Amino acid sequence: MPYLKRSPQKKQWRKKRNNSRMTSRRKVRQKIYNDKRWKSLADEYRRQNPLCEDCLEGWCCEKKIVPCSEVHHMTSFMTAYLGDEQINEQMQELAFDETNLRALCRCHHLLRHSILMKELPSHFWSHEDIIEQVKIRKDLRNKKN
Repeated sequence: MPYLKRSPQKKQWRKKRNNSRMTSRRKVRQKIYNDKRWKSLADEYRRQNPLCEDCLEGWCCEKKIVPCSEVHHMTSFMTAYLGDEQINEQMQELAFDETNLRALCRCHHLLRHSILMKELPSHFWSHEDIIEQVKIRKDLRNKKN
């Protein structure tokens, strides 16, 4: 039986639909991250916590302690996203709540946002392993698209 290809028009329509949905989410996220309050809060949090909190807690098999380069929201403010391009009060509370933040190095931030955390939460990864695994997964996603 011959293989039937999907029509390219249908694929383009699906991409447009997904892109429009994602762009509204991205716009809302960028509004928060471009806000002066977020920038000053993140800078202040980095000054108060100059080292990666995951490294300090021993989440790395190398027993390295690396300077903090990023601030992570433990509970994403996008969980309160309602589907429009407006920022609601609940999102602001989560975004600007200092108790919801964590100072991380780039590797641990990638790990927190990657599938690796869901697959092997108790496994200790080296910094090089994390970067390598994230690159592999990005390459695989790009090949699928």
